Amino acid sequence: MHLTQKPSGDFPIRYANKMKINQRILRWTLFVTALAGGLFLLNSAFFCAWVSGGPPNDYPKAWLHQSYIYFGYSGALIATGIMSFVGLRDQFNWKKSIVFYLWILFTIYCLAGPIIRKQILIDKCLDSGGKWDELHFVCKVK
Repeated sequence: MHLTQKPSGDFPIRYANKMKINQRILRWTLFVTALAGGLFLLNSAFFCAWVSGGPPNDYPKAWLHQSYIYFGYSGALIATGIMSFVGLRDQFNWKKSIVFYLWILFTIYCLAGPIIRKQILIDKCLDSGGKWDELHFVCKVK
């Protein structure tokens, strides 16, 4: 556009269309990235669960706990990808959506679940008079 030309009247429409395209690209990029990361962590969770019960090893309980951690991370990441895809629509209202609050609760549950489980196991061990072995993730009773 030359300096002597006036801007066209459809400038706001072109800008709005460009924003919608950028928003679509962002929605799909976040969704695909979060889904790929979540599936990778889910694969790691299945591998750790297999190692905990499959071949003989010295740390089966530690592998099982690591499986719970990866499973929680994968659930939170996949849910975040879905929520970002749904939440970045034009019509979506974050504050009035029950889906948004369910997503927050589910993500907190996925991330805090393995930590709470570990603390409960440690408390049970210490309450019974045992000693917690962090390396093997077991309670050693005297």
